[in-house]
Amino acid sequence: MHTPHTQFRTAATTRWTIVLLLLVGGVARGQVNPPPTSAAADAPAVPAQTEMQKWIATTDAQWQAAFNHDVTDVHAAEIKKIAQQYATALEAAITKASGAGDLDGSLALRTEQKRYADTNVFPEQDDAADAPVVKQIRATIRAQLARIEKDNAVRAKALLAKYDQMLASAQTQLTQHKRLDDAVLVKNKRDEVAAAWATPAITPGISPAIAPVAEKPAPVTTPAAGQNTAGPSSLAVASFYDRIGKALRSPKKTTPVGNAKNGNSFTAVPPEAALLVGIAVKKGDWFGNPIISALQPIFETRTGRIRGATVGKKVEQFPLVVEAKPGYVVSELLVCAPQNHIHGIKVIFRKLDIFHQGVVASDLYESDWIGIDYEDKSKRVGDPTRPAIGLIGRADEWVGAVGLLHLP
Repeated sequence: MHTPHTQFRTAATTRWTIVLLLLVGGVARGQVNPPPTSAAADAPAVPAQTEMQKWIATTDAQWQAAFNHDVTDVHAAEIKKIAQQYATALEAAITKASGAGDLDGSLALRTEQKRYADTNVFPEQDDAADAPVVKQIRATIRAQLARIEKDNAVRAKALLAKYDQMLASAQTQLTQHKRLDDAVLVKNKRDEVAAAWATPAITPGISPAIAPVAEKPAPVTTPAAGQNTAGPSSLAVASFYDRIGKALRSPKKTTPVGNAKNGNSFTAVPPEAALLVGIAVKKGDWFGNPIISALQPIFETRTGRIRGATVGKKVEQFPLVVEAKPGYVVSELLVCAPQNHIHGIKVIFRKLDIFHQGVVASDLYESDWIGIDYEDKSKRVGDPTRPAIGLIGRADEWVGAVGLLHLP
């Protein structure tokens, strides 16, 4: 008995080639035979698409389903298994060390067990102070992670080759029938798929760190007529967030605005791949003038929005929240910090462009001032061409300086 995915993998190329030939032949004879339709065709009217746009969108959705089933889901399952193996290995090692009367080893293993239970993050590198018994277990896990990533890349490459071969055949046939505009659409789809699948669409930030696994990728969106075919597909989204996950290791740092010596330095990044979409703020008072006493970044992950760690004074609630509307992210800040304190912040949001993995510089809006622009001495920090992925600066009982981290 074949599963739906098995049936697709064994017959997809032939089926879609036949559909394409019908499309090509229909135009040659002055008529068009539409590709197979779905229940979505009964939905309320939307701007008309060409038959080729419909064919590309439907075909891409099928191949994305195969990619999710054969690459993404398999990878996520393997990572989940490895994560459980690490927890099991730690417990077994504690039992062994305790039985041998090794107090130092038992304590070190228990500390690592608690840290991992709290964070669910497997460290990329060991610290010099880590116990040898912990390093030994991690070495085994890292070897398995390396194998998983290699196998995942092989699976992605093999499926990409099949998809590209089918699209290349379609492009050739359309060109031969002088349907050059449609051939260009197919070529653009080939370029998009190659860019998205070049880095396997795995759970972002998962390797070499083990982090919580998202259950399902973002849904596929179907374009309106005239838009880029398939818009930001789930593959493009996955590729973008995978890039963000890697960027968390070495982001582009801006120079914080404010006092470069006041308080302790901080770097506020999300626990998984995410974009900065807002800031929660707690204000304080400095001789009758408002100051920022605490900040909390707000991040957009693939599965929803989360709050980051508090920066500055520890507070229970943040009464002021500035958050991007859907489709927008933080790209710059206006910061007023003429002396030792930050008196006000204004957030600049720009429209996210997932397909080009950036922002639309001209499509922006600003928040109101949180606090005040004290003495009109605000300064701009950030990058109008890149989305922000975190905060950087200095803080103690108040926030003395703040800047942004961006995709490199």
